Amino acid sequence: MMQAYYLDSEHSNADMMCKLEIVKEIDRDRLSALIDRLELSQKQRIELLYSELSKFVHSTYKELRPTMEEGRILSRVTLGFDSDMFKKCVGMTNQVMDVVYCITLNRFPGIIWKMEDRELTLKSFRDHGCNMTLDHIRSQEH
Repeated sequence: MMQAYYLDSEHSNADMMCKLEIVKEIDRDRLSALIDRLELSQKQRIELLYSELSKFVHSTYKELRPTMEEGRILSRVTLGFDSDMFKKCVGMTNQVMDVVYCITLNRFPGIIWKMEDRELTLKSFRDHGCNMTLDHIRSQEH
């Protein structure tokens, strides 16, 4: 999503082959370096969410060692339903969607004023904890 936003906002007139080369170059950077380059209103919050999500995707040496050396399954891997993890996943999904909405409104600020049922949309953002998006909208109203 960050790469697409970067390409669309910084290189909108480039052809697809040029954009592919740009992606090749930015792939070498950490995502946080790319986020720093972008004109986004909520950069730090996006970076914090990325960091939190990375903890679930990128295992540490400490987590991998018992599995690799002893064949033990990590404590994060469960064979049953974990209601706490499910709640955490729902919360993180809402946070990711918050980033999607916020980036979309950053890229297309006119959407804010053209929402058909603005109050219902804002209520939905509130109900789902889309605080980044709500803060962005508030910042655009002044």
